[in-house]
Amino acid sequence: MSIETRGNLNTLVLTGSAVPINEVANHIVDRKGLDWICNRYPISVDEVFECIDTIADLGGHYDQGITLINRGDDTEISLETVSVTDTVYFALISYGHQQAPDWLDMDKIYNRGLVKVIEEIYTDIKHDRDYYESSELHMCVHFAIFEELGNIDPETVLKNLDWDNE
Repeated sequence: MSIETRGNLNTLVLTGSAVPINEVANHIVDRKGLDWICNRYPISVDEVFECIDTIADLGGHYDQGITLINRGDDTEISLETVSVTDTVYFALISYGHQQAPDWLDMDKIYNRGLVKVIEEIYTDIKHDRDYYESSELHMCVHFAIFEELGNIDPETVLKNLDWDNE
């Protein structure tokens, strides 16, 4: 499994099958399942995730890449994604896949990635650390939460993380 460029436009494709990674990415954005993608193209699930990882790595633009809304209140936080750019979406899927490599449901993988990023951000803040600031993805998510909830107590965020609703 690897990715290479082909043609005069240097299109990124999966080695062997020559399936353009952008086509795979477009189907993921269109909410096609892994079964559908793997039946449509001669590629494996691992190759689909390789496409996702590549897009996440090459995307690069995270500023205001996600908008979250709190469907709860000040003490019972329930964050929901209102909008997300492709770059952030693929980065969170990639991050979630690292946490749960056996999962195949993109919504669950995305949620796992988002919850894990939020946990890392607010654990750092709780312990007066700034490690999360070295990650564009973490900073993007933190900005979205700050925009929605303001300067909230990290313990409130951490106790409301819903690992079961992934």
